[in-house]
Amino acid sequence: MMEPGTYDNLDVEIELKNRTEQDNIYETLQHGTGELADKTTPSPKKCTPLLFWCTLVNSILIGLLIIAVSVSLYMCINVSKASNSKESMVSVALNVENIKKDLEKSTSGLNDLQAVTGELNATCKDGLLDLSNKFAALEKQINELDQETEKKTQTVAFNVMDSYSITGNGAMKFSKIVLNEGDSYDNDTGIFTAPIDGIYQFNAHICIKKGVQSVNYYIKVGDNSIVTGEFFVPDEANDAKCTSFSAAALVRKGENVRVGGMSFSELDRQNDDLSSFSGILIRAA
Repeated sequence: MMEPGTYDNLDVEIELKNRTEQDNIYETLQHGTGELADKTTPSPKKCTPLLFWCTLVNSILIGLLIIAVSVSLYMCINVSKASNSKESMVSVALNVENIKKDLEKSTSGLNDLQAVTGELNATCKDGLLDLSNKFAALEKQINELDQETEKKTQTVAFNVMDSYSITGNGAMKFSKIVLNEGDSYDNDTGIFTAPIDGIYQFNAHICIKKGVQSVNYYIKVGDNSIVTGEFFVPDEANDAKCTSFSAAALVRKGENVRVGGMSFSELDRQNDDLSSFSGILIRAA
């Protein structure tokens, strides 16, 4: 039988022994690993000329291969672009052809439109000319109607009295104008000038001095008498004697009308025995 404390020493010895064995194993493993490393690690080789040239050739071949691949890719891309360009050119050519056809159609339509426009212009021109002629004719008719209306509504009348002389052509002149509507009677010449064609009525009244046996008288249109006569004064007359005469006549525009036939010395000019001459437009002709 063991004494107390003997077990404790035994445990210490066992533990020391185990540690020693572990250390030996660790060293053995380390040593083995080092030898294995020395055996497996190759020693550096020397660079020979053959290896250099082989490496250079390989590099060149790789570069050529890269260039060949690049060229092939470039050609493929260009072929693709050329194909696309060709298709685009074909498409453009088709579009140009279509545009050309459309232009031809438009040109044809424009020619047709110009032809129709020419016909319409000719028609319109003829129509406008005809319309212009009709307007001119209508304007002429309106002017004629205006003239006719003016003639029908125009007032022409005169009345003069108190004879004071007789002109060289035998026209009696009067000093007092009572009426001269239309300003057709000329007091300086004693002549009435017709302003328009028409039917006129003319009247004359003459007073002859006492002691004159007879006088001639007339009313003339131009050189034609429309009334003429001779007036006899009675021998037993104590004062001047008067007579009246009248006539209607067609007088054209511009013709002259006058009264006369006697000498001025035969006329009486007393206040109650005044000669006179008058006329009036009855109707325009």
